[in-house]
This record gives sequence, structure tokens and C-alpha cells, in this order.
Amino acid sequence: MPGRLFRNALLLGVLSWLAACGTAVLYQDSGALALREPPSAIHLPEDQLSQLVFKFKTVGGNYSGLTSYSTLLRPRAVHTYAATVTYDAGLYDVEIREIDPHGGPGRKIEHRSLSECHRA
Repeated sequence: MPGRLFRNALLLGVLSWLAACGTAVLYQDSGALALREPPSAIHLPEDQLSQLVFKFKTVGGNYSGLTSYSTLLRPRAVHTYAATVTYDAGLYDVEIREIDPHGGPGRKIEHRSLSECHRA
């Protein structure tokens, strides 16, 4: 929509899964994170399944939209994870990478849906 100003917001919630994928509890709600500011750090419990929920809100003119991206992650001990969120031409993209603690190349974390909870 040319000529219109849109504001974009990113909200991140982390749910921890208990009792063999049957119960989720809110572990951390990071609230609104700016897409263009320095990265925010959150802690995820090691070796415990977490669901990362990224919510993207776009507001401008008479338009308001909300879309989300959710993935399961079981962080390994001593590893660091980085999520890169980009917005271009109305599309959001999320990439999560595991960073090798010994300086290796790391790896891209593939998307895992909630239906894969028992295999994650």
C-alpha cells in the first residue's frame, strides 16, 4: 500500500511443555520487541521443550493485522541460539540458528510444529 505509514511490532512468548506435551505453561513473556533495535536476550531452560511464539502486529491507516509463527525448540546445554526476524514487503521471516560453543559453523534449526511435540 504505497504512501501509507505502517508500524510493525514483534511480540515474543515462550511456553514450556510439561507432562509429555500435554500441558504448557507460560515460561516467559518478553512483550514487545523492536525489530530494528539491538537484540534482546531471553533465557530458555536447557534440555526442556519450549515453544517459541512470535507474533507480528502491523498497524497503519485503516489496517490492522496480526500473524504469528510458532516453533518447538529443545535447547542443548552450553549452546546459544539466535533468532533473526526480518520484515520485507509485508512478509515476516524467522530463522533460528544454534551457535556452536567451540566456534564451529553452527546449524539452522528447522521448524517444528506443535503436532511434532512427542518427537521433539
